[in-house]
Amino acid sequence: MLSLYEDPSYDWSFLTEPQAALNGRQIACPRGRVLGGSSALNFSAILYPSKADFNDWAELNDDQSWSAEAMAPYLRKFHTFRPASQATKQQMVLDYIDEASHGTKGPLQVTIPDGYSPFHEAWVKGFKELGFHAVDDPIHGRTIGCFTNPVSIHPDTRTREYSAASYYTQDVANRPNLHVLTESVAEKIIWADEAPLRATGVQVLRNGTERELIRVQEGGEVILAAGAIKSPQILELSGIGNERLLSQHGITTRFNNPGVGENFQDHVVSSISYEIADGQMSGDNLQHDPKLLQAVLNMYQESRSGPMAGTPLGTAYLPPVDKNGVIDKAEFRKLVDEHINLYPDFPAKAKQYELLRKRLTESGEPSAEFLFIPMQLNKDTKQNTMAYLFGGRTPGSYTRKQTQQSTHDTFHIRSIWSFKPVIRSTWNN
Repeated sequence: MLSLYEDPSYDWSFLTEPQAALNGRQIACPRGRVLGGSSALNFSAILYPSKADFNDWAELNDDQSWSAEAMAPYLRKFHTFRPASQATKQQMVLDYIDEASHGTKGPLQVTIPDGYSPFHEAWVKGFKELGFHAVDDPIHGRTIGCFTNPVSIHPDTRTREYSAASYYTQDVANRPNLHVLTESVAEKIIWADEAPLRATGVQVLRNGTERELIRVQEGGEVILAAGAIKSPQILELSGIGNERLLSQHGITTRFNNPGVGENFQDHVVSSISYEIADGQMSGDNLQHDPKLLQAVLNMYQESRSGPMAGTPLGTAYLPPVDKNGVIDKAEFRKLVDEHINLYPDFPAKAKQYELLRKRLTESGEPSAEFLFIPMQLNKDTKQNTMAYLFGGRTPGSYTRKQTQQSTHDTFHIRSIWSFKPVIRSTWNN
């Protein structure tokens, strides 16, 4: 999967603007440029949000259809869960899995495969000794502690599952009301000439050269679902955004909404590498030993077993902790108050920050995610393609400068020392 990153056939290859807080570094943010989107590039991990996440969304939007209770059926609907083998249940201490809560008829195949290593056993054992072993299935949305996450791997074929392969079956492809355009990019939304503002179609670039207007039928809708980066870009190119910024780039404003393209946030991620004992196998062994790599590849091709038959991750959700354990609530509340007060220029986000404050200091919810990956992630920083460390400590914003969609872009995640919102195009296809 890593081989797909920065390949323009599969990845939009977004980079942040140079980050002042990171000595000018640009951080990659892979986004899928294929049918199925980023699900074709990810690590196949199935990680469920907390109930509090959904309930906060519902409160922010004043819409209970986003609540945990309302969303729970959809967490079952999208997948079919195949339980782990008895051996893996014992090895990885999967006593918290509630099989009845998982999906049984969904298109995406999900399982916890065999093939976990002594590394993973030690990961689970270590957290359990610290008092952080999961006692509830993560699908319930209230997990604290270490667990082994399911993965989107087909339990029979041991091939990875993703949106296009799982949903776009032959039966779906044969539907008369569905037509999929490949080698095509949605450039902007077309609006009706008369008020009120109403979408009548989409301008599409076909094969990088031909523009086509696709009109919706009377009473039809245009659904914009291009992801966290591309959706606001399309809105801005279509004239919906901050009027001041749009006018700077020669875009006629159809609806002034200063919030478009603002408040972009991503996880702060930092990786730590450990030296492994002799005789243990990791991704680094496979990178540097062609014979071992071939042996592992043969194992997968012949019996669908071995390291290539899954994505062996380990996960833990923890509350605020330091070297002495869980941080005292009063001490942590002081820390949160100190840093949340660094955002005086975002008064419109006061409700969002207040919810975050409550989550961190009062709710007992986890505040950090720990991931175990049996390979070194930061050995080659010049060619690093993963978003290991986002320097932004405040939400980011961006504005498009080109009038075409088929470009390789940079976007700005703003650090506390750099507040200028900007996005630039760096090359055209």
